[in-house]
Amino acid sequence: MARSEKIILTDKENLFIKILDENRDRIYRLCMGYLMDKQEIDDLFQDVTVNIWRGLDTFRGEAKTSTWVYRIAV
Repeated sequence: MARSEKIILTDKENLFIKILDENRDRIYRLCMGYLMDKQEIDDLFQDVTVNIWRGLDTFRGEAKTSTWVYRIAV
C-alpha cells in the first residue's frame, strides 16, 4: 500500500476499536483473575477480543456495552 493511500474502516471496525479502547483494561484484569501465566493471560485476552468481534453483528444494544463485554469475557 502506498503511503498516500488511506485506510477506510467499516462501521463494525470503528465500533470494535471503540469497545476495545473503552474496555481493554477491564478485560485484561478479568483475564488476570483467571490465570497467572502472562502468555496464557494474553491468549485469553485475544480469545475474548475475537469473541467480541464475532458477536458484534448480533449485539442488540439492550444492555450497556460494558456489561455485554463482561459477559463475553466471563
